[in-house]
Amino acid sequence: MTRTFLLVCIVLTAGCGGGPETPDTGPEPRDGGTDAASSMDAHVATPTDAGTDAQIASDAATSDAAPRDGGDSPSDGGAPDGGSCGAMDAREGEPCGSTERPGTAYRWTGSMCEEVHWCRCLGADCDALFVAQRACEDAYAGCTGGGCTTDADCAEGSAWCEDGRCVECDNGGLACRIACPEGWSLYTRNGCHPCACAPENDCTSDGECHTGDKCYAGAFCWEWCPPGDASCCYGNLCSAPDCTAPPPVGCRERGCPIGERCDLDTGCASSSCFCSGTGGWACTADCGGGVCVPDV
Repeated sequence: MTRTFLLVCIVLTAGCGGGPETPDTGPEPRDGGTDAASSMDAHVATPTDAGTDAQIASDAATSDAAPRDGGDSPSDGGAPDGGSCGAMDAREGEPCGSTERPGTAYRWTGSMCEEVHWCRCLGADCDALFVAQRACEDAYAGCTGGGCTTDADCAEGSAWCEDGRCVECDNGGLACRIACPEGWSLYTRNGCHPCACAPENDCTSDGECHTGDKCYAGAFCWEWCPPGDASCCYGNLCSAPDCTAPPPVGCRERGCPIGERCDLDTGCASSSCFCSGTGGWACTADCGGGVCVPDV
């Protein structure tokens, strides 16, 4: 009886006492190659270890999944890692191969959310890159006091302030070809060079005018610009300080608010005005100054 029982145990369990089990080694680690990229969704890149290559997901640009899982994005609007506002440890790895398409992601630089186009990422934070700029900005809102007040709060040469947030600026003017209207030229904003035109300035402050004259702000100003502040406008002109702003000159000289354009064919506005020094504006009698109309 005993011998029969032992035989059954040997056949069914290779040892009734529960022999050694084969250890569960878990899933194969990702090697940062193309196979790894095809399985990614919310995360843009996943490194196997800090500082190793990680493939940028090619469909990251179109994904609307959350940039981070679970509670990585704090409810209080601070930095995702618990309060640090330092730059993310993520940089471009080996360049794309001839048949690879770079993915789009966003990283925190320490002062702004920067768009990157990589095939591979190096650094400990590669798995925390964001698939959407707004998600990155929301996660690090606590690092900028909730956003920006002026362009000066953003990284010069790479961002400017729109709707209270630092956003990537337009530097297309460095390589564009555009014919600006007479008296207008390509402009700069916070060190950025958009492919767009604005009227030229006589000044940006009173100190740039002849002694005693005032710098009157133009109409082409940033949305955060305080009324009458010439330092954030184009189309500024110097004249005597006794007149009420704004000058009644046409938009060929003063420009138009953002979202409007200068129409020289309709309406009537003087092409030149100056403050008479007695409190009144003296303007030419022509109608060639142009008027602002909606830019549709």
